Amino acid sequence: IRERYPLFRMSGVLILAAFALSIIFLRWVITDRVNGFVTGEPSPRSYFALYPMSFIDDEGTKVLRSRVGDTVAGVLVRDGAAMDRLIVRIEAMAKGDLASLSLNPGLTDLLKGMPEEERKKILTDGARVAGVFLQSAGSDSQPLTPTPEAIWKEIEKLALSMEENNVIFQVLDVILQPLTRVDEDLTETLRGELAGSLQPVERSVVPGDLLVEKGQTVTPQVAGILKIQGYSQVTFPWKQICFALLSIPFWPL
Repeated sequence: IRERYPLFRMSGVLILAAFALSIIFLRWVITDRVNGFVTGEPSPRSYFALYPMSFIDDEGTKVLRSRVGDTVAGVLVRDGAAMDRLIVRIEAMAKGDLASLSLNPGLTDLLKGMPEEERKKILTDGARVAGVFLQSAGSDSQPLTPTPEAIWKEIEKLALSMEENNVIFQVLDVILQPLTRVDEDLTETLRGELAGSLQPVERSVVPGDLLVEKGQTVTPQVAGILKIQGYSQVTFPWKQICFALLSIPFWPL
């Protein structure tokens, strides 16, 4: 019997430890979790304010700042590379050079099929119109990217035939590409500054106000409010488990 005592004791300790851990876990599942709340999990019941209080709504502030930041679609800046390409193309048009214009094949064939004098006139007049938009680009009276209506209005000043106006418009529609681009870094900076300029959202509750509805997730901020209001927070019983595991082996069996 004395030889088997260590084995009996070890078995008794294991059985006792398993029984104690089962009691602790069942109590946590059946009793504690029903009466208290757990951060990050659905609320077991609806909680109402017991005392009046004011607090900074961090979650509401974050949502509001995000929405305000999203109102900034993008910060447009002058595209220097696009401006240089436009200058090169205008100079090519003035010289009657089709190769540097990167026109579509159909439009290129149409221009090549014209008499040389007529083709040069159309390209020269088109270069003159494009130059007008280049000089006034970015001013208050002319946006960086001209609209089709603005292009037509400038073409009509040439007093050419409708066919010639149409060809010039097609060429300029390709040449006058947007001279702006969205600067992602400036956009993010502006969004951050605009969101940061908003004051935090402050909320107040009075006794009887709903703090969290049954089934809603208990966020960290809601958990903090519930603790201030005096409600108990349930955490996994690690301390009780550690105490049981450390003390049971020393119990007399």
